[in-house]
Amino acid sequence: MRFLVRAFQALFFILIPLGLHLTSFNSFPSSVSVLSQLPGIISPLGQNFTNIPFLDAHLTRQNIWIWTVASGKRPGLSLHAYLFAGQFVAGWGVLMLEGVRKGNEGRIVMAIWSFLVEICGFAATVAFLAMIHLSTSATTKPQQANVAVRTSDALSVCVTLICGFVLPSIVIALPTPDIMSYQSKQLAMAVWQGWPLWMCGSWYISRFIFARLDLSGRNAATGIVMEKKREIDMEGLRVTYSFLILVAGLIHVHAWSLSLTATYLPFVFNPSIAPFLDHDSTFFPSPLSSSSPFPATVANFLKYDEIIGVSALFLWTLVMYILAKWNRGEKLSWRLWVQMVIGTTVAGPTTGAAALMWARDEMVMMDAAEQKED
Repeated sequence: MRFLVRAFQALFFILIPLGLHLTSFNSFPSSVSVLSQLPGIISPLGQNFTNIPFLDAHLTRQNIWIWTVASGKRPGLSLHAYLFAGQFVAGWGVLMLEGVRKGNEGRIVMAIWSFLVEICGFAATVAFLAMIHLSTSATTKPQQANVAVRTSDALSVCVTLICGFVLPSIVIALPTPDIMSYQSKQLAMAVWQGWPLWMCGSWYISRFIFARLDLSGRNAATGIVMEKKREIDMEGLRVTYSFLILVAGLIHVHAWSLSLTATYLPFVFNPSIAPFLDHDSTFFPSPLSSSSPFPATVANFLKYDEIIGVSALFLWTLVMYILAKWNRGEKLSWRLWVQMVIGTTVAGPTTGAAALMWARDEMVMMDAAEQKED
């Protein structure tokens, strides 16, 4: 067991600099800093959002990057961003759940990790978090006492992701100028960059509300035993896992269906769009040099960030599941491996990660119930 943990810690240690290198190489060329208009259109580039010079400079620079993705001028890039957003929702939801488990309370502060994603990227952050978690968390030795999640916390994860990330992302994806003006979209993109803050605020507000409505709080007054409270808390986890799997799975299937249709049945699409939705160019990175066009570097940034980040997340959840199995004296069957490969291919890696953690939690709670009966 210790060898497995050490091996994956070493792997995550390698993925951290790899993610940093690949995403930093595919970031901002110097030419972007001198733009005065939004790329590809005749519209002034907004440069004053807060009246704080250094913050406005950062927001403006990031807006150019976000505009390249969200403008809809590059269908393949927008389609991949749509796919990545779905994977991110499930992946970040799994990490948020891990942060509120009783064995991790006060140890994984997701607001800090969210800002780290903005600075270092999803890939390096997830790999670093996975490495630290395997080294320090009590949940690597899963027991009901350390993996339990309160119902209010589990449900707050769903609300936080919707209010703090999903809704702002939908707003910046609205078309211009039909629905939003160019100025309004730039303001929305600047606001979107604060998603760690919006998620943090949504988390505390929703947690406060759900804590007041939590069924487990009423159970104490009606004399329902602790086993019933555990069942209710597990129901909260089931709702959250179902939400994560549904969002990431549907988006993954939808995005790949569009791309495969454009690749093999191009006549279904407008001839000017179909070539840009080819699955190879849309979802897989291509070799680039420092002189490559800015949109190409943005596309590669997203692709590497997703591939490394979701791979690290899936491997981490796989380790957690294997450790839970070994704790019961069991091994992974070949049938389970086949199910994981098929499920991950069809619904996406973070969907598989959420399913693995859900199965792990069910195992732990089942063991706790059996021990209580004995």
